[in-house]
Amino acid sequence: MNTLFCAYCYKPASDEASLLKCGKCKKRKLCSKECQRLDWNPSHKIWCGKSGEIGYDYEIRESPGKGLGLFALRKFERNEKIMVERPVIQHEVQKSYSDIERDVQDLHDDIIAAVDQLQPLGQSLMNKVTMNGMYFSRYGDQTMGGLFVTMSRVNHECIPNSAHIYLENSDIQILVASHEIDADTEITFNYLSDTVHMKDERQSKLKTGFNFTCNCSACSNEVINRKYESIEVLEEKMHKSVQKGDIGARAAMDAGETLIYVYDELKLTSNLYSNTYAELFKVAVAQKSTLNKAREYIQLALELATNFMGDPDEPFLKKFRNCAQFPEEYGNYLLQK
Repeated sequence: MNTLFCAYCYKPASDEASLLKCGKCKKRKLCSKECQRLDWNPSHKIWCGKSGEIGYDYEIRESPGKGLGLFALRKFERNEKIMVERPVIQHEVQKSYSDIERDVQDLHDDIIAAVDQLQPLGQSLMNKVTMNGMYFSRYGDQTMGGLFVTMSRVNHECIPNSAHIYLENSDIQILVASHEIDADTEITFNYLSDTVHMKDERQSKLKTGFNFTCNCSACSNEVINRKYESIEVLEEKMHKSVQKGDIGARAAMDAGETLIYVYDELKLTSNLYSNTYAELFKVAVAQKSTLNKAREYIQLALELATNFMGDPDEPFLKKFRNCAQFPEEYGNYLLQK
């Protein structure tokens, strides 16, 4: 596979000399001044020198038994941005198959050629979009589907070493290290977005949606699998306990804090911590006796989400910041007298 291509339009290049490099980070490679201009604002302007680039920080190469994969060329620290990428196509999830197909056919020839190299090889562009597309949220609650050509090379693990999230400010998806990743390590993320924890369901969804059987550590080691499955049990306990007044609130907080310990043991992404602390805030802010804990929880949620996203001006962070500054304005505030 040719990994020399323009970071904006995916036009392939025969050699390094035919690509222009960003004048600041000296890493991002583009085919023309026009692509440099289009790439700069708003995306690379925000992320120049703050994220990895292909050929310098990571590379695409063979992964035994998996085809191609993404590998670190240097050590990444926790929450470091491995890569950023804009979608070559994005659409509302309700959009019809025929409309999406027309959008795919309208793509530039260089992008079509890049998409054509994705799995499943030898099949239609729509099959490639269906298998490699990712869901993400825009403007708070609008769920979108999108295709990210280079990020699609990342292989799956149920307990991965990275996670991705879409950022509205720069209209890109970022891939973030969940913990330290050593050089020469394959970079992975969870195709099920950490929403499915029970082994049988994980295996079924991966086989149906992606046509492979997962043999990662969570699927092959029963001790690790039980720990991972406990996340779903604790999440359910936390959410069910909220309805039971003061006793339920304490049980929910205990379950949530146990979840944090499980995340620590499995070295999971900061985004999960942030989401759990935000849920704990909702529980604790409802009672006077736990208001101080509520303030602690939402501050942790804000700090972790900011570290994960890397852009303090990202609109998603506004709700956490508002809750941290004005907890009395949250709907659950002192709901349980």
